[in-house]
Amino acid sequence: MNSRASRTQKACFMLRRSRGCIKKWSFFMKAMTKQQLADCAGVSVRTLMNWCRPYRKELARMGMTPGMRVLPPRIVKWMSERFCIDIG
Repeated sequence: MNSRASRTQKACFMLRRSRGCIKKWSFFMKAMTKQQLADCAGVSVRTLMNWCRPYRKELARMGMTPGMRVLPPRIVKWMSERFCIDIG
């Protein structure tokens, strides 16, 4: 239970509980730049990409490349759900 994913999920659950993370945006998601997504998370783009490092293969299968500036809606939705980023 000491894996990185379980710690991330536990932190995500605690953050959702403390913020009341209501996903009113789940029906409609728009493309965003990495900077916009990082701003929503309250971190730098570099930190956001460090968070994504363990999930590189999964993101690559979804179509994300390292040089992408604008992230498609499916990747924005995946990242916001995985890292509890409130976009709204």
